[in-house]
Amino acid sequence: MSVARVAVLQFPGVNCEAESVRALRRAGLEADVFGWTAAPGRLRDYQAFLREHRDAIIVDGTSGSIYVRPS
Repeated sequence: MSVARVAVLQFPGVNCEAESVRALRRAGLEADVFGWTAAPGRLRDYQAFLREHRDAIIVDGTSGSIYVRPS
């Protein structure tokens, strides 16, 4: 079974993509920082993407979405 690849989307004003990549790799996934200006078609190379938004983490993959809001 292959390991899922996750694109960690990088947007201006968000600075936690490096920590997110490290956490995903520790969890056994492949993860890369994906700049917000990169060609959208490149997302086809990934099975999921992670988008950080203020106080939430949103993960979308082929099997659905996960919304995590820290308490």
